[in-house]
Amino acid sequence: SAFEQHQRFSSQQQQQQLEITTNGFDAELYAREIITSPH
Repeated sequence: SAFEQHQRFSSQQQQQQLEITTNGFDAELYAREIITSPH
């Protein structure tokens, strides 16, 4: 049904958003490590 397709699409969108957030957090953490590391 159209509703099921919409639900599936919504969950895919949320999954992508989650990945983007995780990657962004990792990158920020990584950058902070470089800045704070003495060498």
